[in-house]
Amino acid sequence: MQTRTEFLKNSWKILFGAAAKAAEQALPGLPYNPNKTVLRPPGAVAEFEKLCSACPDCVRACPDNAIQLDSDTAADKTFPHIDPRIQACTMCAEQSCINACTTGALANSQPERFPSIGYALINEQSCLAFNGISCMSCYDACPLKHRAIKLINMKPQIDTGVCTGCGLCVQYCVESTGSAIFILSTN
Repeated sequence: MQTRTEFLKNSWKILFGAAAKAAEQALPGLPYNPNKTVLRPPGAVAEFEKLCSACPDCVRACPDNAIQLDSDTAADKTFPHIDPRIQACTMCAEQSCINACTTGALANSQPERFPSIGYALINEQSCLAFNGISCMSCYDACPLKHRAIKLINMKPQIDTGVCTGCGLCVQYCVESTGSAIFILSTN
């Protein structure tokens, strides 16, 4: 069964046919750099690596299975992280991962506001909208559209001060080489 992302990518290719193939070949993708984009779960505190016990509580609590455990060989420990190319954070109102954390590695000092994970950046060279192809996938996916992401002249613009870094724009980007959007961590 196709994922929603695969469905959107395939639909886009069918819809635009030859133009889609030409765009895929002409628009280079931005390489994913995991060293600069390791996204900790929402509410990760400054001392996260020190406080995190590497228990799977936040992983189990995540209603969308966005949090995964991954070994950090430098720290010789397994830490939770989010890879929005696999599954983005949906910014659940319950903040389940934070509530499940008993070590204080995840906390939210402003419970009325969703904590920032990071912020999105757009690779304009790869973004279809910046290359003359009508696309609003990232805008449509954003839970904070009109605030975190705006369309200006039909091109997406990120307000990094509002963006939470949830990664839904990355997950639903239909750019063929992966994503024209990436998230930089604030944690």
